[in-house]
Amino acid sequence: MSARKLPPGMRLRGKVYYAWFRHQNQLIRKRLSSDFNSAKKMLTELRARVELAAFGLLDNKYPWDELKREFLKWAKQTTRMEREYRQHLDKFESYRPVVTVAMITPSLVIGYREWRQSMGNVCPRTVNKEITTLNICLNKAVKWRRIESNPIKGLEPLKHDIKRKVRRALSPDEVKRLIDVSPPHLAIVWKTFVSTGLRKDELINLTLDDYDADEKTVTVRSEFAKSGKARDVPLIDSIVEFIEQRKDEAAPTDPIFVVPRTGHPWRNNLLSRFYAYAGTCPCKKKDLAKCRCLIKQRAEIEDARPNGSVDIHSLRVTFVTEAINNGASPRAVQVIVGHATLEMTMDIYTKATDQSKRNALDSLPWA
Repeated sequence: MSARKLPPGMRLRGKVYYAWFRHQNQLIRKRLSSDFNSAKKMLTELRARVELAAFGLLDNKYPWDELKREFLKWAKQTTRMEREYRQHLDKFESYRPVVTVAMITPSLVIGYREWRQSMGNVCPRTVNKEITTLNICLNKAVKWRRIESNPIKGLEPLKHDIKRKVRRALSPDEVKRLIDVSPPHLAIVWKTFVSTGLRKDELINLTLDDYDADEKTVTVRSEFAKSGKARDVPLIDSIVEFIEQRKDEAAPTDPIFVVPRTGHPWRNNLLSRFYAYAGTCPCKKKDLAKCRCLIKQRAEIEDARPNGSVDIHSLRVTFVTEAINNGASPRAVQVIVGHATLEMTMDIYTKATDQSKRNALDSLPWA
């Protein structure tokens, strides 16, 4: 059988056809299809789009899958939000499949918001965050000259009366109770949080390779640091001792902190463990013999619950406030926790101490 004659600008690689042509000294390369007729149609459309772009004439018929792929590639290279962006866009697509950007309209987004809120356990702020991701993607498409305009630009976010969470620091007694009631593999995690100020993602991605035995530090790698910059964090002796023991039983590339039963690194399951041990017994049985919960001893920390003022990030806030209260230089604390500015560190300290003052007033019997 003679080879099929390909139209100008098309190449065959294996069983897949590709666009491969030059326009104004720019090489245009793009995967088309494994079906010849579909590939010819896509090549014609691609040539038309290239010509329109050359004259500043764009539309919104750009393929959504391609834009999404370009956007997530950009996000992975330049931000720490690639995973979250992907989740938001996947959720949006689960409402209604999108073929081209032209299918994204204000009415589609409004319908999506209603659908998300109908699930019952989704707050307006979460929905707004998902649509913000979509907006960022579309704005990038405009900037990259993929589409003419952002079709949902100017769409007002959902209104809500949910106040932004005011996170508070734990008292020394609350920290002690949390560590005391937790099993050893979790107690060391809580202790690390409150003695280093590490963020959750920074801690769970630490490996034994990140540990420096001579300096007694761990290095937060740039890909896991919120600032995108690596930093060294000093460790207290009890954590150093734990890591030295862990080195005897694990490979250098293994995580420092793992789930004992599986040996896997902690992920979001660490959040549920924190609430389980820090919060209040859900069945509220004062007599432990009558309690049906698997966890009998809890720290009973006030407002330690999802959307409460105490969560796992409160341990980081606790480190900042306790370090400064005990005479540490605010500048040194800033470097340890990886804040971009000293103002960010002092803002956390101020908010946490203001909340403590308010709690002190609220505890008065006549308040």
